[in-house]
Amino acid sequence: MKGQRRTIVHTCHPRKEAKKEKEAMPTIQGSQREKLDFVETSYQSCGNIQEGLTSEENAQLRLAKLEALDEKRLEAQQKLECYQARLARAFNKKVRPRSFQVGDLVLAVRQPIILNKRIGDKFTSKWDGPYVVKEAYSSGAYKIVDKDGLRVGPINGKFLKQYFP
Repeated sequence: MKGQRRTIVHTCHPRKEAKKEKEAMPTIQGSQREKLDFVETSYQSCGNIQEGLTSEENAQLRLAKLEALDEKRLEAQQKLECYQARLARAFNKKVRPRSFQVGDLVLAVRQPIILNKRIGDKFTSKWDGPYVVKEAYSSGAYKIVDKDGLRVGPINGKFLKQYFP
């Protein structure tokens, strides 16, 4: 076995073989050229045409395959929609809707300017506050103010939580 080479022969390369045949053939003109193009086209699409059948039967066979393909696409689309609905349900189980009214007391997440550095040690609170909600936007953002009246810019509601004194 040592020193022997294994060669793998691929039997169906329609485009390469048709190109080789075309290069090897002498120049052909007129209706013969059209016939040759038809033969090359049918040879390249060998999966759709079966020998021994008339052209009408081949056309019906292709239509049946297309209809089956449409059915498979529809089935795949339905499976995808079911999967996406399952994912949405699983995600929505964990989501807590947060909405605050003007005047509510809230805590805001302490966010460092440099995200990879911590502020303080591990026992430092992760929340700042309390703040008072001054404005509520429809997009889920809130303008908050601390007890001294210092405004904190618009902040997303997901970075806030209710404060209970």
